[in-house]
Amino acid sequence: MNILAHRQFAALSAALMLAALTGCVSELPVDTVRLNAYDAYRAGDAAAARDQFAACVRRDPTDYKSHYYLGVIGLNQLNDPAYARRHLELALTLRDSRLRRPLVLESGLPETTVPYPSRADITDALAEALYRMGTPQQLFAFLRSTTDEYGEVSDYLRLAEYLAKSGDHDAAKNSYIQAIKVSPADDPTAELALADFYDAIGDRPAALVQLRAAYGIDPTLEGLTDRIRAHGLVPGPTIALPRQYTP
Repeated sequence: MNILAHRQFAALSAALMLAALTGCVSELPVDTVRLNAYDAYRAGDAAAARDQFAACVRRDPTDYKSHYYLGVIGLNQLNDPAYARRHLELALTLRDSRLRRPLVLESGLPETTVPYPSRADITDALAEALYRMGTPQQLFAFLRSTTDEYGEVSDYLRLAEYLAKSGDHDAAKNSYIQAIKVSPADDPTAELALADFYDAIGDRPAALVQLRAAYGIDPTLEGLTDRIRAHGLVPGPTIALPRQYTP
């Protein structure tokens, strides 16, 4: 067989293999393809995961889970925030409508195999995509819309994080305080986040105040006493502070 014939044979073989693989994927139930895609994603095979998640959304454009994972792959493996944004916006839009009716496999059984991304998961990824795209107006409009609509601790912390990244420290402090205001009484997550922020900008006294407030909420929190000692204070019952509602 001459070189040209060999190349033609190789190209034909590759085309037949691709057609066979495509046919196999299209013949499998969507939930099976999605599970295979998720297994590839967990194994670090971004290319295979992307191709199979893409096959899922071609067959079911309302499959918000596959849109979410395509967005995450676009963000973390492809370094393509615009691609990620397209899929994550679809995931966020489609999620609520899909949750109103349980997702059922083609086998007729409820789906439990591929984790459901939460609203916070999708919002985190979409915010990062907008940030990497260098579109601050769109980013902060989006983040403020989530605080207005949902007003959960994670929404205010996310807004604070990106305000801090943008250098707007005063607005970031206010958003951290809003997170504290809506926090459950037994959850010091917002205090610890604000302490991290103060440490990052070199305001150690303010960081210590938030660490002491966190200690007042949960003195058994792992690593908290070490952080307090690192700020020059010996932990004990008398150092606990009530929640601080001002920066």
